[in-house]
Amino acid sequence: MNNQKPTKVCSKCQEEKTLREFHKRKDSKDGHFTVCKICRQKKNKQYDLKHKKEKKIRMQQWYKNNKNKIKLYSQQHYLDHKNEIKIRLQRYYFKNKEKIDLKHKKYNDTHEKERRKS
Repeated sequence: MNNQKPTKVCSKCQEEKTLREFHKRKDSKDGHFTVCKICRQKKNKQYDLKHKKEKKIRMQQWYKNNKNKIKLYSQQHYLDHKNEIKIRLQRYYFKNKEKIDLKHKKYNDTHEKERRKS
């Protein structure tokens, strides 16, 4: 029996790699992209750096258009994972107690005048 995994040559780096090293693509003959995952990641990173401002504007617009959807999702996620979130927050608190206490002290010291006024 043949134990070799099917391979493919990346059209960008020209290296022969296993199919697991290529993203899947339904409309291609072999069901995978012609460029390997590593080359695609490099290309995507370069694109993101080159189009940083446009991407930021697009993300802000998407957030603005989907604010309610995001809020509902966040609320449902919290309700579905309440115990896990509570445990994670408790662990964080006990692990970072000194840091949190210091932050609270600093806040209280800077806002002491405001508290005295009321």
